[in-house]
Amino acid sequence: ILIKLGLEESKISVIESGLDLDSIRNSQTSETRQKHLIFCGRLDEVKNLNGLLNVFKCIHSIDPEYSLTIIGDGPQRKMLEKFVKDHSLSEKVEFVGKQENPFNYFYHGSCLLLTSFFEGSPNVLIEAMACGIPVIAADCKTGPRELIIEDDRVYGKLLCIPLSENDYLDWANKIIELN
Repeated sequence: ILIKLGLEESKISVIESGLDLDSIRNSQTSETRQKHLIFCGRLDEVKNLNGLLNVFKCIHSIDPEYSLTIIGDGPQRKMLEKFVKDHSLSEKVEFVGKQENPFNYFYHGSCLLLTSFFEGSPNVLIEAMACGIPVIAADCKTGPRELIIEDDRVYGKLLCIPLSENDYLDWANKIIELN
């Protein structure tokens, strides 16, 4: 194949992984907190954070011991903070803004939630899996779907289910089941 493409073998190198796994593992500072959910990404409409907070509201009504850390920033932050305040979730939901190194948060979490309507290449999903944290991802047509078995079974530490207004309680139950 190299000859057909006109490439010299000496000018090709293989990159083993897109992640520096040693650096990620060195970020771990303490044990995982039980019932501690994580979201990491831009705080904008495509990430379906309204859905995320409605799911968390369901979880909290079933088991108030759960907490949620939201890593990231974006145009919906003020609206999301208002939702949290209006639903008396301020003591359970923490907004930490954009973080250069989210891995320590991942290690403290019991589950990462990816609620996007669509994704390109969901690096956060791969990074969380590298930390060994279970991930529940919305069933996008691209992104998570390419990393997840399509029949809703757990693949490693990954579960892909749809997320719409009618699915908030289903998501809440799946998250509680994983924790």
